[in-house]
Amino acid sequence: MITPDKNLPQLYSIFKRYKIMGINCSCIGDNFLTDKEPELIRYAFKRVSSTESTLNSVIKIQSLWRGYQSRKKVSIFVLPALQSPKGKIRESQIPAYKFPVLSWRGKPKAYVIRLGNFDFYKGEWINNFRHGQGMTMSLNGEKYIGYYKNDKRHGHGRCIYSSGDVYEGGWEEDKRSGTGSFHCMNGFKYSGTWVNNLYDGKGQEFWSDGTLFIGNYVQGKKTGYGEFFWSDRSCYKGEFLNDFIHGQGCYMWDDGRKYTGQWQFNSMHGKGNYEWPDGTKFVGKFAYDCKEGEGMVIFPARNEPKVQEVKDSLKIEEKIAHNNSFIS
Repeated sequence: MITPDKNLPQLYSIFKRYKIMGINCSCIGDNFLTDKEPELIRYAFKRVSSTESTLNSVIKIQSLWRGYQSRKKVSIFVLPALQSPKGKIRESQIPAYKFPVLSWRGKPKAYVIRLGNFDFYKGEWINNFRHGQGMTMSLNGEKYIGYYKNDKRHGHGRCIYSSGDVYEGGWEEDKRSGTGSFHCMNGFKYSGTWVNNLYDGKGQEFWSDGTLFIGNYVQGKKTGYGEFFWSDRSCYKGEFLNDFIHGQGCYMWDDGRKYTGQWQFNSMHGKGNYEWPDGTKFVGKFAYDCKEGEGMVIFPARNEPKVQEVKDSLKIEEKIAHNNSFIS
């Protein structure tokens, strides 16, 4: 006579989960079923008999074993091939991702593994939607780890693109929004605020050669006040419009020259002061980097500057000669 095994209900419970969730989805609490299956299956084979009354149990256990073998092969063969080589290298160069605490997360169901439209997903699930903490790996080599809300990236997360570029920060409705940083493989980095995948608000750009921009953005372009520092030690502080130096600002060259005044689409245009390292100044109007109309040249002296009026055209890139030799 066969003595009922108190652990068989646990096995039947597992079978029931499989029947409800399907072959592509499996979970037990916070641990993956795949890790527990071998022990349970081996135990089951020892405890059940081959009598007709337990034949169905044997069939179910064999089916469970075949499913385990299939999922194990998928885990070993498919997963490493999903992330691109550049993505793997990039991930090895950055710290492990840490999930921040989000208030809207709620109480999602257990962790799952799912193969399908998401290529590969591991994480939390509510009402058949990705919701809460999770990781998605796509066949194009992209990997995302972070928060989901109603099946979309939402909250905080990190995305490693197939190119090796990395974004980490806020997401909203599957778009980069909020505060975040974008690191490119070529050394470029942006850190600041985002709206609908575009730079928007306060931010900073860094280049591998040491060039730096700090300022304001509107819909992905430098607009408003900003400060640009180039690797050759020249810099600009002032207004921008759609990525152009435009408005009021001051540009300083690496050799000490300086222009303070109005700009139009990267050119000195309007009223301004152009100054050389020795103190010589030109004050007047400019048109596309050239003097236009009347202006004054101020020559430095021990007591007072000497002021002369000039009317001839002047190319600002060329240094004004000293003293009266400037006027022909």
